[in-house]
Amino acid sequence: MERIEKFVKSTLSITPDIYSPKNLKYLFSYPDPIGVFADFVSNYINSNIHTEECSPIFTRCEVEMVETLLPLVGYPEGDGIFYPGGTLSNLASVFLAVQRAKVNLGQSVILISDHSHYSVEKAAIICGIKNIIKVKTTTKGVVDIEHLRELVSKIKADNLNLIYFCCVMGSTTLGTFDPVEKILEIFQEFAIKPWIHFDAAWGGGVYFSEDAGFYRKLSSLSDSIVLDFHKFLSAPLLCSVLLVKDKSGGAT
Repeated sequence: MERIEKFVKSTLSITPDIYSPKNLKYLFSYPDPIGVFADFVSNYINSNIHTEECSPIFTRCEVEMVETLLPLVGYPEGDGIFYPGGTLSNLASVFLAVQRAKVNLGQSVILISDHSHYSVEKAAIICGIKNIIKVKTTTKGVVDIEHLRELVSKIKADNLNLIYFCCVMGSTTLGTFDPVEKILEIFQEFAIKPWIHFDAAWGGGVYFSEDAGFYRKLSSLSDSIVLDFHKFLSAPLLCSVLLVKDKSGGAT
């Protein structure tokens, strides 16, 4: 027991204190005590939730959590699944876009902001998409609408398939939110319907704020959204969810 205590103290002494008010570097918050206890229970049970027989309680918990979250983001008829981190949630969103498009990947394009999280570009590479085009951002860190229009016009002229666009809803660099309505107007202008993904891994806290109605209206225009609860709701690492508006999208 003494050796265990010594190990714990030694580990804590050289680990950054996430409970300190000076801990401002990383994009996650200190865990709520209830979350820590729940995490302990989950690890103690150590069951996989791939079938209800293995984990009847946690399987039901996931279903109920998804059903609770869907109306908050404007997806009353949607579906979702929890992933260990926003990287996997973003990967799943790109995969769903590829599955829906059903086109030659060599002729497929995805557009992302140059402030998009690196996981989105990585997801595209994993899914076999080589044409990854970055949209410039303004000095305020949001998508440059005129540059987006130029890119979409060229994609259309080159007979390529724009299958995915990622709207940054709280960038990891400046915390900015892309102008969703203006972005969608451009796609309507060129009669293009890519999969619209909201990366709200960092900015998803707005759905629990007094401005929730405004953002719910925006996300109702998208196809999928990712929320990271370890970033803005004090859940222990890692706790991410991918929600899709259309159940046939295949998130689960």
